[in-house]
Amino acid sequence: MARHSGVRKRSTEARPAGKRPSAHTPRCATPESTAAQASRAPRVRGRRIAEQESKHARWVGELLSARRLPIPAEPDTARERYWKRTLPIISDLASGAAVGAHAERMRLWRIEAIVSDAQAPADVRAVFTRIVPEERFNERAFRSLSGEAVRHATLDGHEQGMQVLGLIP
Repeated sequence: MARHSGVRKRSTEARPAGKRPSAHTPRCATPESTAAQASRAPRVRGRRIAEQESKHARWVGELLSARRLPIPAEPDTARERYWKRTLPIISDLASGAAVGAHAERMRLWRIEAIVSDAQAPADVRAVFTRIVPEERFNERAFRSLSGEAVRHATLDGHEQGMQVLGLIP
């Protein structure tokens, strides 16, 4: 019995007019398709970041529940104070991404401190160890959407927010 090799042979016949290429037919990138992909990239990254942040909140919530600690129903007022300093400087996608990059970097410093603290409880370190790689992705994604000049322009608002949190003098 002959076995199928899994390799699909290319047809030498011309494709009938109006027939779409199969999934196996190579496609050439056109300027239109490249532009469409580029405009879709921020939405795809944003959706991925939102999904990851939701997952992180669930993991931390599970950690709090396992430790029989209350899960705050209201946002932390310190966090609100940070965002009060940074939200007014957002005027477009690039400045929003720059603020996001700063905020992710700040979170990474704090999460990495927990992960590297040998005296932190093992269950706490384990949860934050799972979060670190995705936070690194998020920070890189926001950086790629913003650009260095915009990050520099938004740095003052971010530093004011960090000051309110007591993270810088």
